[in-house]
Amino acid sequence: MSCVSVTAFLAIPEVRKKVLEAAENATGKALGEIANDGSITVLPSICLGLCDRAPAALINDDRVEGELTPERMRMILTELAEEEIKLSEKPDYQNIISMLTPQDAPAKPNEEVM
Repeated sequence: MSCVSVTAFLAIPEVRKKVLEAAENATGKALGEIANDGSITVLPSICLGLCDRAPAALINDDRVEGELTPERMRMILTELAEEEIKLSEKPDYQNIISMLTPQDAPAKPNEEVM
């Protein structure tokens, strides 16, 4: 989550601490704590290569954000939570397709069923 390289750590310790607190408050998870279902964690991260944009964070293993403020961190996490809710409200099309696909279909189209 939050970059803890030496340079980033020393860059702006007060802001880094407030950004981390904002993440903990927004997720309801303390640093190192993991939700029972594994969906939310707040963890330190190795160097993200963004010392010039510290404090920085890696979000969902595929999104890097720099120049974070507590307000921006709350906004990012709120948006993620809203996206997750929208996704959970959509039908699971893969599940529906598998339910509608005959499970006993012959392997070959011209094969006779006895």
